[in-house]
Amino acid sequence: MRIVLAYAGVVLIWATTPLGIKWSNSTLHFTAAVGLRMSLALVLCLFILAYRGQALFQSKKDWQVYFAGALCLFPTMGIVYWSAQYISSGMIAVVFGIYPFFVGILSRIFIKHTVLSTQQIFSLALAFFGLILIQVEQISLGAKAAYGVAAVVLGTFIFATATLWMKKIGEGVEPLRQNTGVLLFALPGFVATWYYNGAPAPEFLDHKSIVGISYLVIFGSIIGSTMFFYVLRTCTAMTTSLIPLMTPMLAMFIGVLVDGEHISKIEVLGAVIIVSSLGIYQGVNYYFLRMVKPIVGRIRPERSTIHQDTS
Repeated sequence: MRIVLAYAGVVLIWATTPLGIKWSNSTLHFTAAVGLRMSLALVLCLFILAYRGQALFQSKKDWQVYFAGALCLFPTMGIVYWSAQYISSGMIAVVFGIYPFFVGILSRIFIKHTVLSTQQIFSLALAFFGLILIQVEQISLGAKAAYGVAAVVLGTFIFATATLWMKKIGEGVEPLRQNTGVLLFALPGFVATWYYNGAPAPEFLDHKSIVGISYLVIFGSIIGSTMFFYVLRTCTAMTTSLIPLMTPMLAMFIGVLVDGEHISKIEVLGAVIIVSSLGIYQGVNYYFLRMVKPIVGRIRPERSTIHQDTS
């Protein structure tokens, strides 16, 4: 049951994170917004580790695990924060949904998966078509919107590479400790980027920036990231990559409902095509059954034991 709750929590947090990023950028330069988020999250994680009496470094491989995980944040999150200035939160989630495709392609390098099937190649082509539709629509809104989509694609590729690297070498590292180490290794990159951009600081913070940063620190960087590392360690890479299949439409709905974002018919069509292609690519029924089977297996022995005891 714990893994089910963690998995559902990651889905919900990933669906709301793009809007949180957009809100945090409201009165903050994107470098200041992401740097402040990571700094506060690191301080809180270090405090929790100290309270629990856990050492951050417990083996030589921890350095490599933290470095690999840091790529999930820097430059990936910096790229997403920059893109949030020009495209909607829902669109960020949709484009980030191509993450499973990169996982499938890169898995062959990192964990020696088999070559892509005909079904998966078809789904890749279908997703590419959906991205073209979205990109054409974004170009009509201006060059920076199109660059925003392209940047999220790049960030997604880096994120997929980093998660597979962590999956390969991060076994046995406790999730909260891993999250703290990742934040520690990523933070210098965000500080350097903030300084390189002239160290911009706001004259005031509106309620959107305050709510956005607070939500992302607590739920995005501490609870959400810790649960994601737990899911990544417990589930297969392909099961983990199902998460972006569930988040795009939910994120688009949240963006429209909460922030009044506008989504065109072409963008909706492109999003539907991408989500559908993900379903085809993953073989949703197959991987869903694989994910649920271990849970059912854990429940059945307990029922059997109870029956034996009462008899």
